[in-house]
Amino acid sequence: MNEVLILKLFVNPYTGIPLYVQVAEQIKKAVITGVLKEGEQLPPVRQLAVELLINPNTIVRAYQELEKEGIITTRKGSGTFIAPAAKKLKKGQKEEEIKRKIQELLAEARFLEIDKDDLMKMFLLELEEKM
Repeated sequence: MNEVLILKLFVNPYTGIPLYVQVAEQIKKAVITGVLKEGEQLPPVRQLAVELLINPNTIVRAYQELEKEGIITTRKGSGTFIAPAAKKLKKGQKEEEIKRKIQELLAEARFLEIDKDDLMKMFLLELEEKM
């Protein structure tokens, strides 16, 4: 029998982002980053809904979206699993995730009134130190 993973997900009803999108994005990110691997079983709908204090239909919708994208697969009577095709999505998904983070960083830099040259210096310094 497969082990069911314990996921640490967080939803915020005040962001304006639908809860099912928040759940789906966090699961997708866990797949992209390798936290969740092919064949691993996700928690049952009811269990995850109870843990997140949200309606089970929200989890159903998140799982449906992930299934449409080929990230998960549901087997009747067995559960929901990370799909074998999920690893094929990784490269493009990783690039999208980095683009999104860069856009967030740029928005934050604009808000903090950090000019392009200073931002580039900070980035290059961090790049040298961390990579």
